[in-house]
Amino acid sequence: MIFSGTRRLIRPFLASVFSALVLFFLPAAHAEPPQSSSSNTFQVIGNGPVLKGDISAARNAAVADSLSAAVDAAVMTILPRDALVRNFKTVGETLADKSDQFIQEYKILTESVVGSEYRVFIEAVVWTDSIQDHLFKAGIMEARRDLPTVLLLFTGIPSPDAALPMEEADTSAPAPLSAESGVFEALTAKGYTVLRPVQADPEPFGTPRFQDTAQTDEDALEMGKQMHADVVVLGKGVMEPKPRFPTEPGYRPEGMILLRALKIDTGETIAEVPQRFILPEAEGVETTAAFYTAARLAGKTLSDEIAQNWIRETESVATVMLFVRGTRRLGNFVTFRRTLATLPGVKKMQMEEIRADEAVIRVEFEGKTPALADALAQTEFETFEVLILETAPDRILLALSHRGSDTEMTPPETR
Repeated sequence: MIFSGTRRLIRPFLASVFSALVLFFLPAAHAEPPQSSSSNTFQVIGNGPVLKGDISAARNAAVADSLSAAVDAAVMTILPRDALVRNFKTVGETLADKSDQFIQEYKILTESVVGSEYRVFIEAVVWTDSIQDHLFKAGIMEARRDLPTVLLLFTGIPSPDAALPMEEADTSAPAPLSAESGVFEALTAKGYTVLRPVQADPEPFGTPRFQDTAQTDEDALEMGKQMHADVVVLGKGVMEPKPRFPTEPGYRPEGMILLRALKIDTGETIAEVPQRFILPEAEGVETTAAFYTAARLAGKTLSDEIAQNWIRETESVATVMLFVRGTRRLGNFVTFRRTLATLPGVKKMQMEEIRADEAVIRVEFEGKTPALADALAQTEFETFEVLILETAPDRILLALSHRGSDTEMTPPETR
């Protein structure tokens, strides 16, 4: 697996689509493990060493290696990048040596011996819902709860004054391909809770058959507020009209998926993705599939951009309480406060309480508490040093230890 060795992902693509296009809005529940009936298909390369001329053993090792790589590729479509980085070791330990539980089927596309290695190129179908269950039980999916709830709207959205009932989903019927369903699947695969107005007979390019009464950003934001969403994603699928006159040989018209994500509380655009693609020569099903595939790619890119902006905004500034001991030497304490105000990431500081030999300072810090503690501990002062005694997510206990020989005014914890 990628968590225990090096792999090369060649090209992932979807093999099936999600279900449930019959209810009016389809939210995912936070209290339960993520539900999915999807499987993804991946093309990957695996290697196995040829030891003592044993080709059969090398081939088996290469196949096992490629199946692990396919599972790794599936994990990267499930978890946002930042969540994977934070939980990298735990993910590896959770999924290690379990490839057989996640592989639905596979076939070897080609194979060869290159030097002392046996190489196979396989196509594997991976059960992503099973991987999600394992990640949820291991607590790794907790990161998904930090993602915003998204309202997904394509051109032709309903009026914000329209009734928005909640109904049980009928998951027995497969969802028809459309640009809207492609974006929906990309967002849910990344762990977003997605609300969507769904119609029984969707247009193939993702335009729901609603009256065009809410075409503005303001209308969409109002709908998002009504549905208690955090972000509204506006999508549109367009295509070049057929040329009226003969064109050059080889000319193929283009289509485009346009996606924008708006933060509902501010109306700010936090992500925007245009995805161009070449339309197939044949119309009908082939064109619908092209829009779906392009929308899936655009949705994947958009989901990463939303996550990065959302996590950066929600986690960037933290309130940290500094409990400072050893403040009786006023000169040291004044120097400490002045230096604290200039540290990278410190946005604001305020004195909350001061006693004979202890003070409490409220700090607005752009980053995590351990980063602030490290910065303080590594800062050099001429007459004293900072000793970190204790850290917690929202507070740091530290002492200012005087460098002089006179210890009578040095905090007892530092002697």
